[in-house]
Amino acid sequence: MVPTLKTKRLTLRPLAFSDRDALVDAIMSDKDVMKWLPRSDEASTPEGLGKAEAGYLEDFIPPWDELGYGVWAVCIGEPGLGTLGDFIGYCGFIPEQIKGAGPEIAYALRKSMWGRGLATEALGACLDWIFTRPEIRRVHAVTDTGNRASRHVMKKAGMSHQEDVDLYDSVAKGDGLLPLYSLDRAGYRRGTGQCSGLLIREAQEPDCINLAALSLEVWFTTYSFDGIRTENSEYALSMFTEDRFKSILADGGYRLLVCTQGIYLRGYVLLNLDSRSQGEAKGFEIDKLYVQKPFQGRGIGKALLLEVKARYGERFWLTSWVYNRSIGFYKRFGFRDIGRHNFKLGEDTIENRVLAYG
Repeated sequence: MVPTLKTKRLTLRPLAFSDRDALVDAIMSDKDVMKWLPRSDEASTPEGLGKAEAGYLEDFIPPWDELGYGVWAVCIGEPGLGTLGDFIGYCGFIPEQIKGAGPEIAYALRKSMWGRGLATEALGACLDWIFTRPEIRRVHAVTDTGNRASRHVMKKAGMSHQEDVDLYDSVAKGDGLLPLYSLDRAGYRRGTGQCSGLLIREAQEPDCINLAALSLEVWFTTYSFDGIRTENSEYALSMFTEDRFKSILADGGYRLLVCTQGIYLRGYVLLNLDSRSQGEAKGFEIDKLYVQKPFQGRGIGKALLLEVKARYGERFWLTSWVYNRSIGFYKRFGFRDIGRHNFKLGEDTIENRVLAYG
């Protein structure tokens, strides 16, 4: 199944043959866009346009079944860009044409979307995804020598110029050799954080072991700062397990979003949609919002909450230990203090604040 990727401003959904008209409208009918892309000569005539767009879709979609990767439709995911869900381009990977170079990156955006960092954002999400596949050791891209904007996108993604190659009949057409940019797995790991950065998506079963590990780290550094006690260990080790997170994913009353950066889990938010103990007007409960300690203060918690608002509604509440520094963060986000809630941990009574948003 082709995954859907989400970034701060974009949704990358599976590309379909039914996107033919949208592809033509956004990309292939615009000569300023097509001048940098393959099949530009073919697409320049009404007769050739149909063959060109069919060729693009054949290059982009079947590799998902054959190789496990392909190209996504890039759509608006933030209202400030336009109508949510509108097709604005494509980004992803096609089979390598140069032996040993790895999958080739393919991307293009509607001209009105240029200059906003969206190509970098989309490409970063695609790189984050493909380097989770252990068999992928490197990826590459080619562009026209004069396409400075595209070369800039590749450099921002951590790619480096390796050589110049004759591809897409570039020499025969008089365009000369094309610069080839490459990124391997080691280079990607060094550059993690320089691509699009953070990807927020629904949790999947393979995430569960990392969710358990991150939860233990956050919980102990928050609640056991004065030392490890039996009561704390018994609670945390029973609460944060791989199997427990798997059962949460199977429970229709919960929603779990993870924030990843490349192959790494940075944080998550767990929602209990059935918990209405503060009344219907207060909405659902945010059961957990955990961010790995080295990455706190970098906007991950805020990004997760904004995604919760966008997906599930603008009324929710949570509880937080009265001594937890995160209370300041929640209040800056717009939460208000509406009460207290005590929690028993062994012989101790833990006082929590109840905070509501919306």
